[in-house]
Amino acid sequence: TTSGLPRSAEAARYWLQWAGADSTVYYQNEGENDYKDDYMSRGDWVEWISRESRVNPSKKGGLGIPVDLTLGFHTDAGVTPDDSIIGTLAIYTYKSEGKTSLPAGEDRQTSRMFADLVQTQIVNDIREGYDSLWTRRWIWDRGYRESRTPSSPSMLLELLSHQNFADMKLGLDPSFRFSVSRSIYKGMLKYLSYRYGTDYVVHPLPVASVGVSFGASGKAVLTWKPVNDPLEPTAVPTGYIIYRRDGNGAFDNGTRVKECRYEFTPTPGQISSFKVAAYNDGGEGFPSETVSIGIPSDGKISDKVLIVNNFDRISSPAYFDGAERAGFDNRLDSGVPDRRDITHIGEMYNFRRSDQWITNDMQGFGASYSDLAGNIVAGNSFDYLYEHGKAVLAAGHPFYSCSNEKFISDPLFRTDAWTIDMVCGKQVTTPAGD
Repeated sequence: TTSGLPRSAEAARYWLQWAGADSTVYYQNEGENDYKDDYMSRGDWVEWISRESRVNPSKKGGLGIPVDLTLGFHTDAGVTPDDSIIGTLAIYTYKSEGKTSLPAGEDRQTSRMFADLVQTQIVNDIREGYDSLWTRRWIWDRGYRESRTPSSPSMLLELLSHQNFADMKLGLDPSFRFSVSRSIYKGMLKYLSYRYGTDYVVHPLPVASVGVSFGASGKAVLTWKPVNDPLEPTAVPTGYIIYRRDGNGAFDNGTRVKECRYEFTPTPGQISSFKVAAYNDGGEGFPSETVSIGIPSDGKISDKVLIVNNFDRISSPAYFDGAERAGFDNRLDSGVPDRRDITHIGEMYNFRRSDQWITNDMQGFGASYSDLAGNIVAGNSFDYLYEHGKAVLAAGHPFYSCSNEKFISDPLFRTDAWTIDMVCGKQVTTPAGD
């Protein structure tokens, strides 16, 4: 029977079957062991999509898709009795089937370079931004399937331990997830730069201090500020893409500009919303929060309402940390996902530190329910100004809006307001690391 869960939440073995991969990739144990089929299929899938049939006619299929590198992303690294950080481990395979070279002839030591660069980037960034004592573990040479069978440079990453409370204080934090994912991307990028002898540029961070207001001669003005990345000097914007949404439709494909300013003519009776993404030669960064502006159908531009988004929080659930009892307490504060969360499977119910894992049915300290597996948990959409703007417009007032950084840093921006609507939401201060 099917699981009833989204395909993205199922094991690789079943996802590959659904996606149309050749059965030799995912059905290797004659249906006797799904667990083995799952981890064995991952590296074999990479080898299958990259293999060309003419190179090895004895093997069925092969799509001939060039693959630069392969990453197996894991978080299964054990527990510590003193609740210290487990940290980050990297794994590669130097010898596969007696050979120390990849099928194309490249020395398999290149995978060690790949693993080293990614691990170094992760650990340095976490120590700089979250935990100065984050543990750098080893770089292992092991014959694991995911790093042994792909025909491209490959590594396994044990980012942290989802079984260890100290690691998961950060592991459930959306800002940490963003930062560490960016670290992995930077490590990959620097490895490819080394491998192919090219320069690299890291794409920019999201812009901040976004605001849209009324200008002269019936125009409106959208402004923002770039955000420098203290961990990466190349991540400097060279331009910006402005995405516009009229009413409750979809955002358009964007307009490119070079300056941190954009003028347009608002349409009476219609709300226009904007988000901004910075770009450079490395690509496009993530978009900003959304700001909106609107004029009543009668064209009235007096008694303007300024709507400020003061709800910019994303965080992990609240936790307590005692000598005998500890854990995440969703009843006190379930945290705020960034846009949405697809990883939450249920609330934690075992808070006793002394309880050991015995079986999957007796999981001990840290055990959680699984009743929410496959569900999407709503988070901070960063798009509440439109909803408030609809109410203001219905009351006959024009409105403009901004982020809380813009409200604080630009006193002139708020002098035109007849009154202010402050969107606060589930906004409290939460710690992130040390």
